[in-house]
Amino acid sequence: MNLSIFKTLGKKIRTALGKTLMDRRHQSATIPSGNHFTLEVSIMTVEERLSRLEQANRRWRLAATGLAACLVLVVSVGAATKPQDARFGTVTAETFILKDRSDNSVGFLATNEDFEPYLSLHDPDGPATATLAISDAGASMMATNGVYQVMVGASGDGAASFLMGNKKTRQFGGIVSNLAGGVATVGLTAPARR
Repeated sequence: MNLSIFKTLGKKIRTALGKTLMDRRHQSATIPSGNHFTLEVSIMTVEERLSRLEQANRRWRLAATGLAACLVLVVSVGAATKPQDARFGTVTAETFILKDRSDNSVGFLATNEDFEPYLSLHDPDGPATATLAISDAGASMMATNGVYQVMVGASGDGAASFLMGNKKTRQFGGIVSNLAGGVATVGLTAPARR
């Protein structure tokens, strides 16, 4: 038998298949050889090409799955952080309201109508228990438990005061002094009659 026919037929089949199934990574450069050039081409079989396509498909699916997992992680971490836990260098507001864990208001840091600052702390269901106020006339601090009151104040003209009282019996007493004039006044009030 003449095997040269099969060799020629094999070359023609390889050439025809090489044009359609050739992978550029398997091409080699043209190398001069004497007066003509030769080109070496690696022809991939259909099975090899499908195998490579499946591998590339697996890589793309793995990359897409990893990207989706990262996106889910970023969204879940973003949803887990509480915006009220943020830290700021400067906060500007007209009023700060202090609340307890039951969401009851227990304090204020604000300014009044004359833009004078004051701090007020109180029970969730009651009146103010401590107040610190600053104005053009001076500064004062008052503390109370609902019955007894204590107030300390200082004015811009040098007067200082210390007052105590009982809201139930309406007895009040205190010392007011004018440091500039050297005058001190002590006063007491009698219980109010009903």
